[in-house]
Amino acid sequence: MKEKQLLSKENFFYKYKKDMKNFLSEFSKGILVPVFTLPIIGLLLAVGILFTNPSLPISNIIILKNLGTMITKSLLSIFINLSPIFCVGIAAGMAKSKKGAAALNSLILFLVFLYSMNSFLGIKELLVDGNLRGTVQAEILGIQVLDMGVFLGMVIGILTAILHNYFIDKEFSGTMRMYGGANLGLFVGIPLIILLSVFFSYTWPAI
Repeated sequence: MKEKQLLSKENFFYKYKKDMKNFLSEFSKGILVPVFTLPIIGLLLAVGILFTNPSLPISNIIILKNLGTMITKSLLSIFINLSPIFCVGIAAGMAKSKKGAAALNSLILFLVFLYSMNSFLGIKELLVDGNLRGTVQAEILGIQVLDMGVFLGMVIGILTAILHNYFIDKEFSGTMRMYGGANLGLFVGIPLIILLSVFFSYTWPAI
């Protein structure tokens, strides 16, 4: 009897270790998708800064200076909005099939999270008025929520990928066919994301 219990425990830990190893392997592949885009953005951003550097003679050329200003301001938006970029990139990178559907679902769930948290903070009268500097709140895509940084995008991207991979092969027949696969993952993900926004509304300030 004890031998059976020991074997069952060993099998459990072996399965847990294997699942965790597979998850970390998929996560490492997924996070490389958005990470590998940053050097390209950084290189072009450096060119924009170079064109607008007042200590260089090249900045006296109006056309190049204006071009550098446009490049700098447009590419800085990428670094300001890293959270949704990581969300979409991780979801697409971790998805085993139909990566486009996973990326779209992650963006939808990201927006659902933002508006859900904003609504909940408003209901609880926790939204800060005026300058948000020094508070735990920030505007993400123009929506005032708790400032969770890139961590928010990573969490939603991972959750989307897990749901997508689990439900992608679940198909219905007849009129319910359109609700199977990736759409089923989205259907299940929306209430989970709303609950997650409430959970982080309470826990993130402490974190």
